[in-house]
Amino acid sequence: MEVQFKRIRFFVNVASFVFPELKLKWLVRETKLNLPQELDFLREAANADKVRRMFSHMRFVKIPKIHYNYSSDTILTMEFCEGGQINDLDYFQVHQLDRHKVNLLPLGALYSEMIFRRGYAHSDPHPDNILTLPDELRIDYAKLWLALMKPDQDEILSVCERMNIGQNYGLFACIVTMRSWKSVTAGIARTEIDDGERSHIKEYATCLVP
Repeated sequence: MEVQFKRIRFFVNVASFVFPELKLKWLVRETKLNLPQELDFLREAANADKVRRMFSHMRFVKIPKIHYNYSSDTILTMEFCEGGQINDLDYFQVHQLDRHKVNLLPLGALYSEMIFRRGYAHSDPHPDNILTLPDELRIDYAKLWLALMKPDQDEILSVCERMNIGQNYGLFACIVTMRSWKSVTAGIARTEIDDGERSHIKEYATCLVP
């Protein structure tokens, strides 16, 4: 890296000689001070962890987790997060998102918190660094209840797979409805729970507890 600094210093000196009105020598000092920090990815990881803790109360903000086992000062391995760039109008249209509500209000609140309350701001907020994500979990949970009310077992399975529940969808359906699987498949809106079903649920629950 010292070679790069020497090159920067050389070209800055040349530019300062040719254009003396340009005061650029400060650039060498700042680059030499800050560039090693910028290229230290473990420092970047620590910053990500700090920001995640700092803004944990803002539920609409997600900072990718760091996989330290696969990271070093030259490699940063982060959690993969789905999403669309904040300037991708097609993404907003496909997911039926209001770009003004997503971009203006949350980002405004986030940066106000950063600048005016924390004094610790993300200084590179270009579209590649900020993704927006529809609240799929809340939508899928609503769809799950619609499927439970019909009932539609295929849709229950489909929604649970999207929620990463997979083949435990039956157990999950019983837990959220507090009904037996027999009642779930028959339609929880069609039958009232009785003492026999309560006893069945208790007996089954004891089998799941080691």
